[in-house]
Amino acid sequence: MRRACFNRMNPYLLAWPAVEPEEGRFAWPEERAEDRLFLKNLEELKIRALPVLQGTPAWARTERLPQGGWSKEQSQAERIPRLDAWRRYVFQTVSRYKDRFHDWEVMNEPSAWMSGADYFPFLKAAYEEAKRADPRCRIVAGDTGWKGGPFFQSLLDQGALDYLDVFCGHLYGVAQAGPPEAKFGGQGPDAIVQFLKQTFRDRGKPNLEIWNTEEGTYAPSWYSKEIVPKSREPWHRVPDVRRQARDLVRSHLIELGCGVRQVFWFHELYSEQCANARWIIRSEGMDGIEYDGAPRPALVAYSVLTEKLQGAKPLEPEVSLGEKVHCYVFAKGAGSVAAAWFWGDEQKKVTVALPEGLKLRVWNLMGNPVPLERAGKVMLTLDGNPLCIEAEGLAAQGLSALLSRGRLAESD
Repeated sequence: MRRACFNRMNPYLLAWPAVEPEEGRFAWPEERAEDRLFLKNLEELKIRALPVLQGTPAWARTERLPQGGWSKEQSQAERIPRLDAWRRYVFQTVSRYKDRFHDWEVMNEPSAWMSGADYFPFLKAAYEEAKRADPRCRIVAGDTGWKGGPFFQSLLDQGALDYLDVFCGHLYGVAQAGPPEAKFGGQGPDAIVQFLKQTFRDRGKPNLEIWNTEEGTYAPSWYSKEIVPKSREPWHRVPDVRRQARDLVRSHLIELGCGVRQVFWFHELYSEQCANARWIIRSEGMDGIEYDGAPRPALVAYSVLTEKLQGAKPLEPEVSLGEKVHCYVFAKGAGSVAAAWFWGDEQKKVTVALPEGLKLRVWNLMGNPVPLERAGKVMLTLDGNPLCIEAEGLAAQGLSALLSRGRLAESD
């Protein structure tokens, strides 16, 4: 289950060009004031971070062009790095920070600029050198697109599952195509995760963890003043910050509920306000704060989500409450917690009836308590904003069974 204190670190902090600008000369983040502050924030706030091993300094570039990347622009601009130099970079970096960081992602979106055949030697080398530096560490790697395409198949054929501890990807989807449930042209995260799980079982890796290391949408500012031009990726844009909060929570719940172990919101921590200085001045971004530091609804909703699900484990499969209703139940200590919402026509509502006598508490997206109508039954009305249902002293299987038996009604 994801942890509130786990953050994907700025991919450039420990990037190869930053830490070894000249061959054999290492320049670590502690030597740069802004980066020292970032590392200090991680330590003081007890944030567990996922650093990224990536990049190629100019001196380590070969003349060999990468093949097969889905971004022609990136593929044409990049060159395959020297493998011997990559090994040294990985070993030195993991050795230096083995007491601080224990999970390492191998390259950010490698399928954008290289083929699986290009990537595999660097994944294998990173695994071997990282384990030599710190046998306890975990290597996080995978296929950004998660669609079972040629990059993914190439990794499987080369035996890449033996050289990673966690399979990862990015489940952004396309915001303009609809809500999170409509990602990837109708193939939602739940279908993709089930495909991956079956693939890993077939390959003898049934316990391989799956992480989503980037998630988010761009939303315009609360304010009308535009500081910089709008996002360069308009397909990830939603119309307002309320939709950003709603979709963020729904995306996380779908992914966590179907077995993704960690979900990382693309919201970096930087500067004295724990915000990424490169993003804080944007009038439109994926962040949970405005350019002046004011919190967005997404930050509040995210905080509520992590507090309610801290230490919880999903009960699979999803509870069936009718068409276009999502309901996930999680075990949490001696009790349980469920999240439910209706993702069809926003004007329709679905009502779930539960017996009285249960020690239930219900919270809305922003963490406010929701009053329960009691007329012989506990009535929960669902719309597009997820409700959190906490059941004290009731095991997850019991809450799931009660929800499944609940009377459903739809009204305009």
